[in-house]
Amino acid sequence: REDGARVTLRRIVPIMLAVLSGCAGGAGRELELEERWRPLRSVVEVSDLQARHRYTTIGEHVYVRSLRDFDAHLPPGSVERDALLLHEQVHAKRQLEQGLPEWLSRYATDPAFAWREERLGWEAELRHLRAHGRKVALEAVVQALLRYRTVVTRLPLADETEIRTWAAVVLR
Repeated sequence: REDGARVTLRRIVPIMLAVLSGCAGGAGRELELEERWRPLRSVVEVSDLQARHRYTTIGEHVYVRSLRDFDAHLPPGSVERDALLLHEQVHAKRQLEQGLPEWLSRYATDPAFAWREERLGWEAELRHLRAHGRKVALEAVVQALLRYRTVVTRLPLADETEIRTWAAVVLR
């Protein structure tokens, strides 16, 4: 029988590589975050991430493809940046509370689990945007969430009807 640390590493390394698209060598600049974002500590540039505006949180760090694009799309001090960091902070807290290897493993393979986790993050983000007077289009949220897939199994997190119903309630 293997010890827990070895089993954990065997489970988490492939998942982390899948999430970060095999870009361990692509890590670049890092933006340190204010104390209010704890447990998040930084936003890290990883040039090999697939999408331009993709944000991936693992533990205490948010990974982005380009810090320059991150700053341009979500300017420092903006309501939109705070909303995104609130979303990612939800993930970070839950990952660390539930255990990072277990959380990542479930998120990468279990659509129902990933959907529950994304609802929590998205709800924090959407409520912040709305509380600060931003208009949020239901259709944009639905289309964004329809693109989500589990990392390993590539399954959708939920069907369109479920996503639309949930988003409509949050945006009321």
